[in-house]
Amino acid sequence: MAEGLFDLHEQDTTPGANSTFAPERGWEGDVRAYMALMRHRYDNDVKYSQQMYMVANRLNRPPTQMSKPVSFHGPFADTARKIAEKIAMRIRTGSSA
Repeated sequence: MAEGLFDLHEQDTTPGANSTFAPERGWEGDVRAYMALMRHRYDNDVKYSQQMYMVANRLNRPPTQMSKPVSFHGPFADTARKIAEKIAMRIRTGSSA
């Protein structure tokens, strides 16, 4: 989980990165394991779910001069973006499922 000062607009999925969608340092796994980890965090840890919600909420807002678009990079960037976009869709539609 991202701790201290971090940028919600820059999501690094590298294990150990100070980022919402980063696994802990030393974590090893494939995309399926990454998805399971993110699902577990979202369902069971309010700090992670709140950070994921905030990233997703930023995806729903157009970039302005004061905020840049959210970017995802690292080994699980595409998967993290898909997760955040799914949460963003839930926010837009008011769905909880």
